[in-house]
Amino acid sequence: MKLYAIKHLLSLKRLTLHIIAAVFLVSVHTDYAAALTEADYIPQGINYYGNEVACKAASGSLVSGNSEKEKIWNYLVGKGLTGEQAAGIMGNMQKESELIPTRHQDASGNVWQSGYGSAWGLVQWDGGRRFTSPDKGILGKLRAEKPNLVKYASIEYDYIRNPAAKAKIPEDDLNALITFELDYLFQESQVRPVTAAGFGNAGNEWGTLRLQKTVEDATVFWHNNFEVSKDSKETVLADRGGAATSFFTEFAGKGSTATATSTSSSACAGTADTSSITTTIKAYAWPEYHAPDYLTMKPEYKTAILAAQKKGEYVGGGINPGIDCGGFVMRVLRDSKFEPEYNSTGGPVATSQVPWVKANGWKKLGTGSTINVADLKPGDVVFYNWSGNPDTDNFDHTAIFAGKIDGFAETTKDYKGIASASYGGETQGTGAWRTPMAGVEDPTFAGAVWYRKG
Repeated sequence: MKLYAIKHLLSLKRLTLHIIAAVFLVSVHTDYAAALTEADYIPQGINYYGNEVACKAASGSLVSGNSEKEKIWNYLVGKGLTGEQAAGIMGNMQKESELIPTRHQDASGNVWQSGYGSAWGLVQWDGGRRFTSPDKGILGKLRAEKPNLVKYASIEYDYIRNPAAKAKIPEDDLNALITFELDYLFQESQVRPVTAAGFGNAGNEWGTLRLQKTVEDATVFWHNNFEVSKDSKETVLADRGGAATSFFTEFAGKGSTATATSTSSSACAGTADTSSITTTIKAYAWPEYHAPDYLTMKPEYKTAILAAQKKGEYVGGGINPGIDCGGFVMRVLRDSKFEPEYNSTGGPVATSQVPWVKANGWKKLGTGSTINVADLKPGDVVFYNWSGNPDTDNFDHTAIFAGKIDGFAETTKDYKGIASASYGGETQGTGAWRTPMAGVEDPTFAGAVWYRKG
């Protein structure tokens, strides 16, 4: 990512300011608040940013709750915020969009145009932060990574303007859209520096929010640093602060049912929390099943594959490196440090991985016909012979047991505890390519054989 920080421009001519400002992004506004123009930022010494967010959103998060506000609250506290801090964001969000993820500022609904005045989403992203052709901003990312959700950027789904539109959005899609927007906000705020004075400075926007101790300070800080409308502190506290206090009163002290923990404990996507089997699975594998062919890797997994290739390690996948059952299992076991030497001979399932577990003290738990699924543990490895014969050395597929992980496989109805990927051959369109994801394989399939690290 390129960050452009332009400070102390008081002496520049207005024409020069507008030329410079054309490549920059402004903060979020709707017609509810008095929006700033580019020129309004210069006297305040506020930095601008380039069009590309350095860190991709943590796509494995999920939301839980019975309403938009409960889902957003659970997500935010699930990311480690206090009730006061979560309420501060939500008070601002209430002013911006009334917590409606499909909210449009512009009645024309032209969110794909460049420039300002067509804000969209929970926090009313605008300018380049909303969209810069072909794939930047939140809408560019949505189009690139969640194409099935792009239609909800149409104004016909703005259910403030058209309340009946909400019924046209399946619950799973609505949850996915809310999650996507919150993930984008979360990662965006971790690469934005602190420009608001008087709130401390933890090095970035999100970290500094976490320094705030009161609802009032959290609300004003988030307004002044993330939203940045023309509203005075008094107006912010009277309006956004009032909404924030209401959210805090409603939810604080009631605990959280959050399942929105990040797929990565790092600020940047492409890095991952690999401190355990379960966090590594969650970082590398999509939390929902996708029918093949599905070739889009999670950024964290793609980074892991590139790193493995540089070290000369086996990744499998042929023409699609890493999109491979054995390559995925190997990365999870190695990168989590659960079994750093797994498949050290470096090769595919039948000729390398099955012989490796047999030679390195892994315990055979049984076959699909004899094991008790309730006894399986994360990190157990299964090999499949699709003909149904477990008494063979010719196995076709491998996968890893993930079990129940918060935020993983909650929308995959046929999930039985397995995370997997699938190699599809040297041509596309075979119906077998699947990047790592929550799988739907049956752990009790007759041709399955289970092993556990000894």
